[in-house]
Amino acid sequence: MDALGWMGEGNNALPELQGKSKDNLMRLLDQAREAGLLTHLGGTWYNIHPALPWFLRQLFDRYYDGQDGRSTAEAALRAWANAISALGSFYHHQFGVGNRNVIQMLELEEANLLQARRLARQHGWWDLVTSAMQGLRNLYEYHGRLAEWTRLVAEITPDYCSSDDAPVPGREDKYSLVMSYRVKLAQLYDRDLPRAAALQEKCVDWDRRQAAAALALPAEAALDPEQRNRIRTLGVSVTILGQILLAQGSPDCVAAYQESIRYDQRIQDTYTEAISNYNLGHAYMQIPAIRSLEAAEAAYQRSLALIAPNDALGRSRCIKEIGMVHHERFNDSRKRGEPAETVLKHAQAAEQHYLQALALCPPEALNDLSPIHGQLGNLYQEVSQIEPAREHYEKAVQYFEQTDDRYNAGNVRKNMALMYIDFSKREAATAHQRDLLVRAEAYAQAALRDYQYYQGRAAAEGAKTQSLLDDIHNALEKLA
Repeated sequence: MDALGWMGEGNNALPELQGKSKDNLMRLLDQAREAGLLTHLGGTWYNIHPALPWFLRQLFDRYYDGQDGRSTAEAALRAWANAISALGSFYHHQFGVGNRNVIQMLELEEANLLQARRLARQHGWWDLVTSAMQGLRNLYEYHGRLAEWTRLVAEITPDYCSSDDAPVPGREDKYSLVMSYRVKLAQLYDRDLPRAAALQEKCVDWDRRQAAAALALPAEAALDPEQRNRIRTLGVSVTILGQILLAQGSPDCVAAYQESIRYDQRIQDTYTEAISNYNLGHAYMQIPAIRSLEAAEAAYQRSLALIAPNDALGRSRCIKEIGMVHHERFNDSRKRGEPAETVLKHAQAAEQHYLQALALCPPEALNDLSPIHGQLGNLYQEVSQIEPAREHYEKAVQYFEQTDDRYNAGNVRKNMALMYIDFSKREAATAHQRDLLVRAEAYAQAALRDYQYYQGRAAAEGAKTQSLLDDIHNALEKLA
């Protein structure tokens, strides 16, 4: 009903729907339900049988002919595509501020968003294409449907980006958004960091030029919506570059994240400021030259304080990372030979945070559940609890496979192989030792198949796994 109401508003409003109240629209839809055309899903939501649109399309083409004051078919389609795309943008914004309940709405709207996107490309309504894509992006990334998302991005890339990755004239406003899609896929799905960096540097350069005038204003000056959006876009663009630099192990990512935080604070965007602090915590955790567990935990805590209380997924992510800080302290404490009570305290703190993150994480957020289980597997392995470690590793692999992330599935399987090798070394030359090595061999072979799936892009990990298999074979031969 809301989409129908929006079709009677704005510059592309249909005269047939202008001025209609919600009661009018609900009565109209209820009449269609009584005629057997619609099913009432509850509230203001209605569904149609898949066979009916084909029949109704003939009536649509016959009626919307522009005669006798009626709208044309193109005007009606434009009004509908505009309303559905606006819903896509609305749900994307709601998701961005932590409202994960919109995923259920996006599941219902998926077919509409895909159709609005198709019509918008067909008719050259370029703003509507990306508005529909925003809603689809949240849906597909949340459910780990990366292969489908990759295909959609590839289809629209020539619409906005030239062959040399510059903006297509006349469509510059959406250039940065489409480039962000491409960069994220190159970085996370294809694991092609040089390609991701090259694309993102072009994007940052473009966004910096677009935001220059807004940034030149005094700090106390009020910003209009366009100025805020240009600064926000630049901040996101710099953050993405920081993520790529982090993946490459460059300390320069810290400067990128700190720059992004300044932009977030300038436009008072606490959600993206939380993300920037979250990423800053990663930098202090992962880059040896600047490693500081205290700085990392402080950044994660700042992020957690900025996240809305109802954003269970966002809070789960932060708590999991704080657990990883305690996990690192556990490892450091063991290496330094500190008292057993101190070592145990850090292990328990890590376990507590991982389990809390797991409890908060929504069951459909597969991309987040898998690494939490992976970290619990690592922790239990390190404290010699082999069965709990195996259970969490298996769950991690299951979630990685469901999201077509064969690389990380391979990493977990390799960890399981290493775990069984480690425990086999603690056994005498017995049948049990051989059984542990046979298990290690099976997991290492599965990991190798996962890396081979990338056809050379995971060659380094594949080579390490092959070397691991050779070691297992040698150990088994000695036991024969």
